[in-house]
Amino acid sequence: MDAKIEQLTAGEQLWIVQQIALAHEFVQRTLNKNTDELPSPEDLDQAFNAWLSTSHDPSAANSIV
Repeated sequence: MDAKIEQLTAGEQLWIVQQIALAHEFVQRTLNKNTDELPSPEDLDQAFNAWLSTSHDPSAANSIV
C-alpha cells in the first residue's frame, strides 16, 4: 500500500491556528505569562501542571489536553 501525503484543507489549517491560539491563551491565563505565538513545550508543561494542581474543572480536561 502506497502512502499519499496530501495538503491540509482550509478547514484543517484553520483548526491548527485555533488550537495554537487556545494553547497561547491557556499558558497566558494559567501562568500569567505572555508567550510567543507558539508556546514552548516547557510553557505548556508548566501550565498543564499548574492547572492540575489547582481546583480545575474535570469537565474541561479534554479541551485542556
